[in-house]
Amino acid sequence: MNKKIKIFLVLLLLFVSVSAVSAVDDTNETVASDETILYEETPNGDVLTFEDTKEDLTANPHTITSSNYGNYFDSKGELISSSINEGDTLEISGSFKNKTFIIQKSINIVGASNNKLEECMFTLSGAASGSSISNLNIHNTKEATYGIFLNGVSNCVVHDCFIRNTGASSYTICVANNANYNNVTNNNLQTYGITYGHGTRSTAPLLISGAHYNHIANNDIQCDDANGIYLSSYSGGPLKGGKSNYNTIYNNTIKYN
Repeated sequence: MNKKIKIFLVLLLLFVSVSAVSAVDDTNETVASDETILYEETPNGDVLTFEDTKEDLTANPHTITSSNYGNYFDSKGELISSSINEGDTLEISGSFKNKTFIIQKSINIVGASNNKLEECMFTLSGAASGSSISNLNIHNTKEATYGIFLNGVSNCVVHDCFIRNTGASSYTICVANNANYNNVTNNNLQTYGITYGHGTRSTAPLLISGAHYNHIANNDIQCDDANGIYLSSYSGGPLKGGKSNYNTIYNNTIKYN
């Protein structure tokens, strides 16, 4: 009886040992297979790692000047989509006149220290939600225009821009057409009067129309005979109209000239 037990124990130990060796072999094969993916030798002898094959998603900067404007925007002023990736930064550098910038992609627009934009308009629409605009210097004198138009976009930020407009229905910033949850802060917005209607008056610098849950704060606003911040429900031109609700408007300094 004892002899049979001893033989059984020997066989059991042999089985366990074989299983352990097999498991180690499987593990080694798995590691070797993984290593083949992670570390691959290239024809020139370099080692290509997994990190080298990852797609580079880093945002790229692009400097836009009047001379290369046509490389980034078409004849209608619409951003050429293939030239810019989401998250990229467009630095607006130098002087521009009579240019339109229509953005339909989530990007960052930053004015260089020397930027000067005359009769220029920036529109964020379509897929431009999540974009930011900062440090632009805009001066418009034509009627029925604007400096920056948030047209139906959300979660955008407009800050530290200087915009000065003169003309009937010439708004500095327009937030409209279900443009919701945007931040408009720390801007200097000015509109100056011309003679039309019942006399010399200006357009409201900041217009909100059919837009909700926006944050409007810490802006310096100057105007002649107009509402500094105008919540309009009227439709006309690109504005669809409608009431605006749940907007936070505070700590703005408004001066009437």
